[in-house]
Amino acid sequence: MTYSNLFKSNTKIQFLVLILLGFIGFTSAFAKEFQTDLNGFRLKQFRTVPKNELKNLLQKDKFEDGFEYEMYAIKPDTSVYMTFEYDKADLNVIWSIQVTGRAKGYDCKFKGLTLGMSKDEVEHTLGQPSSKVDAGEYGTRWEYEGTNYSVEINSQNQLSSIKIMNISDKFFPRVDATMIPSFEQFSAVIRSGDRKKIINLLDPDIEIYEKNETYSFERAIDSEIDSDASGVFRRIETIKARLELVNPTDSTQYEENIRIMEGRTPMHVAKIKTAKNYTEIVFNWTFGKYRIWEIKLD
Repeated sequence: MTYSNLFKSNTKIQFLVLILLGFIGFTSAFAKEFQTDLNGFRLKQFRTVPKNELKNLLQKDKFEDGFEYEMYAIKPDTSVYMTFEYDKADLNVIWSIQVTGRAKGYDCKFKGLTLGMSKDEVEHTLGQPSSKVDAGEYGTRWEYEGTNYSVEINSQNQLSSIKIMNISDKFFPRVDATMIPSFEQFSAVIRSGDRKKIINLLDPDIEIYEKNETYSFERAIDSEIDSDASGVFRRIETIKARLELVNPTDSTQYEENIRIMEGRTPMHVAKIKTAKNYTEIVFNWTFGKYRIWEIKLD
């Protein structure tokens, strides 16, 4: 190969490498990461959940924009506490979750972070923040573009707070009908009996109606997985038994349609009809997926 051809060949390789690096940078810049859980709680759970789980209400108030918040102690000495915000558009569900404190080593159940970590350890775990904002007496707030979370670093250069927010409308602005789970997909999850898998199929504010009773998650997500405090998983077991009896290709036993409600995105409805029972499962667009939002058991 002549020097001229070698130069041309290397130039082409360099050009391709630059294109590849540019593509990686482009995709990274637009990568999105949406976190739903913090310290065992999940965004969009009902407002009653923190009260049931934590009990010790320290403070509550309303902001000028109509948002409301409640603050609960985690530790009796208030060295760790949690703050929950509620959007004025729906004050009945959790819009943001924040854990704050000075108890070094407290596990926030979020990406392996613990309170009191050095800022270098936080940066090693989360990467460099896209911006740093003066948070006054609280220190500096680190914000991460393309995510729904931020952290605070106090004056001792230690992690003192983590916050997640339900800004899913910015992450998932359009409903994607291709994400509707098939009968085979959702029934496989339910029949697995794996609570961790099942709970990710369920909307955090799910309601189940059975014999004039309504069931919903009453405790933090982690507590529900461990103890089924609300009885939601027991009702899911009922559905599991019914799914095993139905033939989804028989229209007299199974059908799907759409539910339209004013002010809401279209919902997907699966109806199971057997000789003895009728089950209606409603899927709602939540956090970029169709999740079970309502179940009727007759």
